[in-house]
Amino acid sequence: MKKPIFFVSMILVLLLVIGVLLAACGGNETTTTAAPTETTAASTQSTAAPTETSAASTETTAAATTGVIKIGHIRPLSGVMATTSDRMIKAFDFAFEQVGYQATGKKIEIIVGDSKGDPATAVEVARKMVESDGVSMLVGPTQGGEEMAVAAYASQVGIPVLFTNPAPMGAATPDMAFAVSGYGTEPQISSAMGVYCYDQAGYRNVDLLSGDFAPGHGFLGAFKAAFTKKGGTIVQEIYTPYPSEDFSPYLTTLKDADAVVAWIDGEQAIKLLTQYHQLSIDKRMPIVGAFHGSFLAPFILSALPADVSDSLVGALVPVPYSPLLDTAVNTKFVADFKAKFNVLPEDMDSGPYVGAQIIMHALEATNGDTTPAKLRDALVAVNFEGPEGPIKFDPQTRAAIKTVYIAKVAKQDGAFVWQPVFTYPDVPPAGL
Repeated sequence: MKKPIFFVSMILVLLLVIGVLLAACGGNETTTTAAPTETTAASTQSTAAPTETSAASTETTAAATTGVIKIGHIRPLSGVMATTSDRMIKAFDFAFEQVGYQATGKKIEIIVGDSKGDPATAVEVARKMVESDGVSMLVGPTQGGEEMAVAAYASQVGIPVLFTNPAPMGAATPDMAFAVSGYGTEPQISSAMGVYCYDQAGYRNVDLLSGDFAPGHGFLGAFKAAFTKKGGTIVQEIYTPYPSEDFSPYLTTLKDADAVVAWIDGEQAIKLLTQYHQLSIDKRMPIVGAFHGSFLAPFILSALPADVSDSLVGALVPVPYSPLLDTAVNTKFVADFKAKFNVLPEDMDSGPYVGAQIIMHALEATNGDTTPAKLRDALVAVNFEGPEGPIKFDPQTRAAIKTVYIAKVAKQDGAFVWQPVFTYPDVPPAGL
């Protein structure tokens, strides 16, 4: 009976040794997929270093020694945002092209992925970029739900993610410790429009109109909060199915007000604005942009029938950027961009372009060190003059402090542009 016991004992010892060796070799891989431990006040601060080394941070350190810095760029390349995403990717790449895809002597490699406008897909793309491609940081995606999902993933594994278009305020919380909102937050721009409509335009009652999806509620909600705080009244709120093939059943129910404050994106904007004009509602109430992106944007206006786009000249819209901003930095950017793409830059161009500049300034500050916490803190610490104005961050929320311009739709040499008419400097992330 002793031999079987001896062999069983030996097998158990061998299994134990193999288990220890596997744990030593594979510890980092486990940390990447493990849920975060209980959050403490110290660990949620944006300046706090991670207490454990994750697979992401190990790969980042390894990449730093190879002389190649990989950046994962996530956008909805298919669906209603495809056209916008194409321009955003080109503008981002253009900034790196201007410096030869180099930073602090290291090669910059950009890996692009398609989120398809879906939060779950965006996370899967981010995970592949981090765990397989070995990126040092993530950029994007575009829409609020996607941003929140990727912010949660990035903060779980401990790798910086930079948003180059306005992000939900949820991404600016301590729990999202590795999310950096480089183009500010959703409330900033829409809240400025709410204040302007009451104080400057003299509106006292308005209708609200958007799609029934997270960005629509976010932008209109921020406008509503600022406008009603001033004393304004919301006559009616309509949130249409998203996407919609026909807006007329909703447009015909609009009640009389001083204006209709609206926002929806891309192809949906073309349909909405066209039907708004065809139903002659613009003769009763002007349409005001609650937000700028892919709504009263020059590339959207250019895609409208001529009678529709001409009817929108003079329409008000809050914007983070205009090619008409009279600064030396912006004048050079406009000239360079127009020489490259033969069109004037818009906000969907300036956001990613400035995002790339934020990354380059941060890498200069770290001397190319892409250790996650160091890189994130360097992103938040940048302070420089960009095409849109001062680029700086609120360290508590890791969100940009924005200059918001109220603009009117205008034409210049036959092209639609945003002509700034009022400025709100240093708008905090939570809005006005």
